[in-house]
Amino acid sequence: MLDKVRARRHIYMRLAVPLAFAILIGRLWYVQIVEGPQFQQQSDQNHLRVDVVAPARGIVYDRYDQQLVENAPSWNVSVIPADLERADAHAVLSLLAQYTHASLTRLEQQVHDDTDNPALPLPLLTNVPRDTALTLTEHLNELPGIHVDSSAVRQYVDGPDFANILGYVGPINQAQFDAARDTAQPYALDDVAGQAGVEQLYEAQLRGQLGHRTVVVDVGGRTVGTLGEQAAAPGDSVELTIDAGVQRAAYQALVNAIGQTGGTEGAAVAIDPRDGAVIALVSVPSFDPNLFAQGISQATWDQLNSDPARPLLDHAIAAQYPPGSMLNPFLAAAALQDAVVTPAQALACPSVLTEQGWNFYNPIGIGGGPFTLAQALARHCDTLFAALSGGAKTAGLNVAGLGQDKLLAWLRNFGFAQDTGIDLPAEAPGFLPDPAWYQRNQNQAWTPLDTYLVAAGAGPFAVTPLQLAVATAALANGGVIYRPELLQRLITPDGNVLQQLQPEALRRLGLSPAVLQAVRSGLAQSVNGGASRAIDLPTLAVAGMGAAAAPNTGGVGQAGLDSWWSGFAPVDGPQLVVTVLVAGGNDPDAGMPVARAMFNAYFTPARAETGSHAG
Repeated sequence: MLDKVRARRHIYMRLAVPLAFAILIGRLWYVQIVEGPQFQQQSDQNHLRVDVVAPARGIVYDRYDQQLVENAPSWNVSVIPADLERADAHAVLSLLAQYTHASLTRLEQQVHDDTDNPALPLPLLTNVPRDTALTLTEHLNELPGIHVDSSAVRQYVDGPDFANILGYVGPINQAQFDAARDTAQPYALDDVAGQAGVEQLYEAQLRGQLGHRTVVVDVGGRTVGTLGEQAAAPGDSVELTIDAGVQRAAYQALVNAIGQTGGTEGAAVAIDPRDGAVIALVSVPSFDPNLFAQGISQATWDQLNSDPARPLLDHAIAAQYPPGSMLNPFLAAAALQDAVVTPAQALACPSVLTEQGWNFYNPIGIGGGPFTLAQALARHCDTLFAALSGGAKTAGLNVAGLGQDKLLAWLRNFGFAQDTGIDLPAEAPGFLPDPAWYQRNQNQAWTPLDTYLVAAGAGPFAVTPLQLAVATAALANGGVIYRPELLQRLITPDGNVLQQLQPEALRRLGLSPAVLQAVRSGLAQSVNGGASRAIDLPTLAVAGMGAAAAPNTGGVGQAGLDSWWSGFAPVDGPQLVVTVLVAGGNDPDAGMPVARAMFNAYFTPARAETGSHAG
């Protein structure tokens, strides 16, 4: 019985194996012969494409987490020329023009002029209305080669107020493209990148990491499947030391001051003297960075560049002006520290000093004395400070002075004629003439008159508002020159702090407590009953001074005065230094209301509640 069962199974297997081979051969014949042409057509019509996935650009915040920029959605239309070539290009572009109301001639010209890789997307239309983009999306089967994508356009909140700090994003330039070409994060030809300010300085961090998506597309370039994807990594967030409330208050007050006094331009700076953190950095006239993010026209670009008031120039860090008698506090500190005079010593304040035929005057109504240096600061006895620099022998004023070498050395130590090191591009160093410069450019030797001119903040001597603020901060903090800093924190999308403010002391001036006390006393007296009393706030003890200087190479070539104010508060334990310039106006006190507005905004803030970003 067992032998019969085995024999039967053997027969079945001998029949099953040939039958299975027959079925397999038949299926192969059907796939290759019957359905082969169809599969070949699908293979010809479908291919793989790797799409780049753009990351979300990092956000910029102020020190209190107020968002200063946004990423707004924008719809764009592109074409892959290689896919368009397989279809009726004229018909496709005609239909696209009909849906978008774009010029057919312009669309066809764009495709015709494209000489790049035909497999790469060619941008055709940007900032397409959302409804139009949705209509196109519904009709993509009629538009082979056409793609509709959503991207982010940078938008700047209160753009002109912060333009000189934030900068802007714009089409990538050749240098940026070439620098990234062979890296893991290359730019596309139509990419945008930071072109000024914080956007440029932190481009690598704000940009994020590109992603990639491998898709299967048909002959018309339409996606029919996805094989894999590497997600894009959003950019890091930048948290600035800026107080948005103080920045806005300073900008509006400065615009008003320039308008009311016939000024041409101006700047306002606020610094925390304890660590160099920049609280406000304002430049007027300004520009709207949103013009660049949305694609600036040639006419607007030409207008901005031809404006004699130079709106694209950061007047706080890159414009240079004569300081005039704003040097007096620094001359006082130098003369006291080098024992040219003592804090208690009273000296005459001549109404005029004459050197080599030049007359140096005090403001109207100032003169006589005798004054201590603190009193001379409060009363603006400019002739006394000129004498302490270049020397004088007149009734009641017999001093040797600092002399040219010590004067120039002290001014350099306070930070004039050199970059402050702020973390922004395009800072100007200012200019301080010295004997070598006079010999090289004027073919003449330095004379005592040149010492007087430098002490008076005149001649070719020029400073930036930021330099004057940094020097004033040294008087407020005990004699330390800090590098001004804009970055408070650099934060990853998941909240990790990559970098944070690290105060950097560039120099310690070695000023004695007695010297600092005398200078601070004079600046406090200047505000309380002295020449700068208009800056006074009822609940805040302020120290500082203002002065007007005749413009030289720093302005825009128009008549007027450069009105300065620089000081700090509170007098005991300073927390904020403010420096203001209104250039080319008719009011020597034009900077005072701006400084007042900045102190008021900082010490009595009215901040709206804001959500915190990651970290």
